[in-house]
Amino acid sequence: MIPHHVSGFWVPIFKGSPIFSGSLGAGLTLYPPAKFILSYDKRHSECKFVFNSRCIDELGLLKTIDTIIGEEKLNITIKGQGIGNLGLGYGLSSAIAIAYSYAKLITVSLKHSIRLTKAGIIAHIAEVLNLTGLGDVIAEIYGGGLVIRLRPGPPTIGIIDSIPLSNVYVLVCELRGILKPTPQMLSESLNKQIKFGLLAYKNFIKNPCVESFLDEAYKFSKEVGFLTNDLDKRVRALLKPYIKSGCVLGYYVKKSLLLVVVECGCVNEVKTVLSNFCKPKLLTPTQLGTLVLGRLGKNTEESS
Repeated sequence: MIPHHVSGFWVPIFKGSPIFSGSLGAGLTLYPPAKFILSYDKRHSECKFVFNSRCIDELGLLKTIDTIIGEEKLNITIKGQGIGNLGLGYGLSSAIAIAYSYAKLITVSLKHSIRLTKAGIIAHIAEVLNLTGLGDVIAEIYGGGLVIRLRPGPPTIGIIDSIPLSNVYVLVCELRGILKPTPQMLSESLNKQIKFGLLAYKNFIKNPCVESFLDEAYKFSKEVGFLTNDLDKRVRALLKPYIKSGCVLGYYVKKSLLLVVVECGCVNEVKTVLSNFCKPKLLTPTQLGTLVLGRLGKNTEESS
């Protein structure tokens, strides 16, 4: 089980090596998690990795992981399920990269904790090389609720801190419109992301709390173009009384996702109001990181 992770703001950092590249920033780790079931492939399946009922064997990210680890044929099948489609902003490419790297390492004689850390390192490198994510892997490996990325990089290189969140929920709307792939999004507005991401990060670090995070994530959303003026007006008109009462702590947009952070006492009321605008999903901030349940044997399955 791997938590979803939705960043609020980030500062892309590219160095000579992908292992030292990544991002500064902060985001939310959320449940329900993405789930992956790993099984020995007794039937020699044509498709090795199915995610949300679709074969993703040809995904460039997986090809990069094959290159890093080795081209040995995978004798394990993976079936994964996330709360949304790949590319919307849930951090699912990182979850997929972690699960696939872990599966490829199962045949290597390593302790579980070492294997998971190594899978995180490989997944991060692959994400950076493909420009599909710069900070999701370390957040999803460790969890934390509100995860603060203090130094870019994968587990053992990057540094994070976290603020546990309780008594709040996150309502997520998937926005319609033209969806830009993450590499395109990163390249087209890189300068804006660096400029406004650094501003948001510096302001947040002065007062690291959920309210400050939401303030900076909201401003970052507007500056980089995720949250248009028209969308902002529509959302604010719906949420105005709940923002005024303190029921809604704030909202922001990451790629195709609108996130509204709500006090638990009024979440059902706000969800009903948002239903006039979208089909909101109810998510919970989680301190849990990647969990591997069970052991992979001849007649068993391993889920992550």
